[in-house]
Amino acid sequence: MRRAILTITTLLFCALSVVMYVRHRYDGRTLLPDGRDAIAEYRQYAEAISALYRAANKSEEAAALLATRSLLESLRPGRILWNPPETMTQDVRYRIEARVDSEDAAGASFTRGVAGVGASRVWREKISQVVDVQMSATPASFTIESHRPAEQVVGKDTFTQWLWTVQPHRPGEFELILNVTIVVVDESGKDRRKTIPLAPKKVSVRVSPIAASSEFIASHVTVFATLASSPFVASAIAWILVRKRRKRRIGFGSAPPNSGSA
Repeated sequence: MRRAILTITTLLFCALSVVMYVRHRYDGRTLLPDGRDAIAEYRQYAEAISALYRAANKSEEAAALLATRSLLESLRPGRILWNPPETMTQDVRYRIEARVDSEDAAGASFTRGVAGVGASRVWREKISQVVDVQMSATPASFTIESHRPAEQVVGKDTFTQWLWTVQPHRPGEFELILNVTIVVVDESGKDRRKTIPLAPKKVSVRVSPIAASSEFIASHVTVFATLASSPFVASAIAWILVRKRRKRRIGFGSAPPNSGSA
């Protein structure tokens, strides 16, 4: 509303100044009837309007800052839990959980029965009634499947849960990131969001034995085919088979005559 009034006032001043300047310029004069310079008057109007704009912007910025501060002061102490494992195996699916609660609901149940194999880490942060929690990683290295809505209400009696299934696709050193954003609504109904900076989790992904065997066979299939088709290898295999047959004949043939008989 304040901006609309200033805009209308600016347009009126500009239109009045232009009309006065054109009229007197057309008459061959640049002075107003009372002897004032029309161009100087126009500049004064422009400077006054600019000053009004600057003051209005500063007042709006100050009001927004005060509103944001009051919203942040209304946040309540809470806790954030997250349990990604330190080591993972390629192509194996893992369950990872995050929890958020208010200190009003603090209790031993917050850290009990957490899904997954990773050790739980807990942060103490200011939270709002509505919290947005998302987990991210390198898209080509992980598949992350969410089982809960990202934005949920955090009650005062118990914790709120987020759950993911994570599957690494490449061996190496990577980072998993938990993005926790508090959501508050100001007087105008707009969402004000603030992301809580949490340290990422470093994860070491090991090679899957099955994947390693498959990669070895795939990378050496040409070598195996070349050796199998080589005449030398075929001759060696035939020689080994003949030797085995001869040994079987010697071991299982007729017994030699008894030397002690007359």
